[in-house]
Amino acid sequence: MSRYSNPPDPFPDPNAPFAGSIVNPALPGSIGGLLESVKTAVMISLKEAVTGSSLDLDTDISVDMEYPQEVAAFPAIWVQFSITKLQRAGLSHEVMTKSAEGNWEPVQEWIFEGRITITIAALTSLERDRISDRIISLLAFARPPMLVLTDPTKDTKQYRSLLTSLAENPYVSLTLNTDSMIPGGQTVTQAPYDPENLLVYEDNYSMDMVGNFGIKFRNDGLYELTQIGVKPTPFDPYEGV
Repeated sequence: MSRYSNPPDPFPDPNAPFAGSIVNPALPGSIGGLLESVKTAVMISLKEAVTGSSLDLDTDISVDMEYPQEVAAFPAIWVQFSITKLQRAGLSHEVMTKSAEGNWEPVQEWIFEGRITITIAALTSLERDRISDRIISLLAFARPPMLVLTDPTKDTKQYRSLLTSLAENPYVSLTLNTDSMIPGGQTVTQAPYDPENLLVYEDNYSMDMVGNFGIKFRNDGLYELTQIGVKPTPFDPYEGV
């Protein structure tokens, strides 16, 4: 995965052909693919946001990309992601990045659009509604990270945890559209793995997102020329006569 860097250095490397991209490390424990990386980034952010909330619950909330498979996993938040658009970042677009060894390596980037769906699953309707209320508040009042603070000791970070965590995620670049939520409706279903007809109360909300991802081509035959050595050869005026 890749993400654009901060504002460019005012004194960049003059030998850089098209510098301007920082390549993120691969997601730990995965192959670093788009779907898994996006889901994991949202999961981490939601977990941090929900854990730091004032929910009046007697148990922790599990956040996962898999639907809960046992009673102990409830209440839970199930994260799903579907891609709606994939587009190359420009015609035959590639940027260059410099490796730790000093070699220039090309990076190919793509832009993606998609939709994240957050499903809340609980064993009571009250528990489901309380978690849903928190999710709605996190999204409706979400605020970006504060860049300038006149008094950092008084910064409450109110409703900033979700977007701050996404912005600081080192594995994927994405932006949530928190100005529009798509409710999926509340339902009551039977847990398929429970023999006692356990009821699960669900609610879900979706939102659109945009981001970018890419790949670095390593050892692709591109090297940085350090110097040109000239070895003089004596001239023989009678050579070939």
